[in-house]
Amino acid sequence: KNLEKMKRKKYTIFGLIISGIVVMTILSCNTEKMANKTQEVEDVEELMEMRKQSFIETVERIQAEYGSVPSAATLREGAVVKTECGPENDPDVDCSDNLMFPITLDIPGTGTVYHEDLPPMTCKIKIRMDVLFCKSPDENEQTTYIIFDNYRPLMIVMPYSESCRAWINAFYGLSRDEQVEVFRKMLEDYQNAFEETFMEMWVSNPLNNYDPCPDNLEQNPCAPNRHAVHVKYYKDVCTKVCYVFDPDCNDPVLCMKEIPCYSDGCCTRERIYCLDEETQKVRICNQANYIKPCKIPIGEVPDCILEVESCNPEEPRCIYEN
Repeated sequence: KNLEKMKRKKYTIFGLIISGIVVMTILSCNTEKMANKTQEVEDVEELMEMRKQSFIETVERIQAEYGSVPSAATLREGAVVKTECGPENDPDVDCSDNLMFPITLDIPGTGTVYHEDLPPMTCKIKIRMDVLFCKSPDENEQTTYIIFDNYRPLMIVMPYSESCRAWINAFYGLSRDEQVEVFRKMLEDYQNAFEETFMEMWVSNPLNNYDPCPDNLEQNPCAPNRHAVHVKYYKDVCTKVCYVFDPDCNDPVLCMKEIPCYSDGCCTRERIYCLDEETQKVRICNQANYIKPCKIPIGEVPDCILEVESCNPEEPRCIYEN
């Protein structure tokens, strides 16, 4: 009987020891998880701050390299129509930090052939866009965005090169419909060049921390993780093309303006960039377009002196695929 009591006592003590070990292990694991979670939060905050600082430094570098923005006399913005198409109406981004800068770049000719009767485009164009640094509204997401908005081609940089002058003369020889189609393609082409120029300047900032592009990028797109660079660009999808009043306009293409005729139709392009370790340049690793239909028409625009292409809400124009 005493032997049985001793055995029971031995088993009880052994059970208490095992229970204590289990409790201590659980507490240790929880403490480690909490520490890791705290470190993770600190890493995310540090990453966001580094991205923000690299954005500001890139803007300062561009302003120093390209000089101040043009004077008011050279800003031929033409008809300005406010629509719902833009980051302020995008629920997927939070731009409350108000990190928005108007950037002006001289974009060289892209060499693109827009029409069989035109030579490659070699004209340098001064372009302005608003560039914003934003983040996801979900604090648990680790995504930051570079947003390009309010695209404005200002002027062809003078003096014209001989090849640029040849392009302009050939443009005059096209029919009106052909000119409009070339104009629209040119806008998209130079917007892409603007975005690429900014991103190439940003990628060289030492504060950036990109995931490298995966091998065989065409078959293995990079995943949207916290190191990927997300870019957004907004474009009105229901527009008309007009000549606007501008007594100083000497550029035949940029005398035309693409003007929204519906206030709600919008195309949003999202791109994800990664870093090519061999070239040390950014590459597009994912891209998608999202379209919102046109429902609310805009009245007549006073600055539209001559309409060269009318609005057609039945055929909304999303962003050209490249």
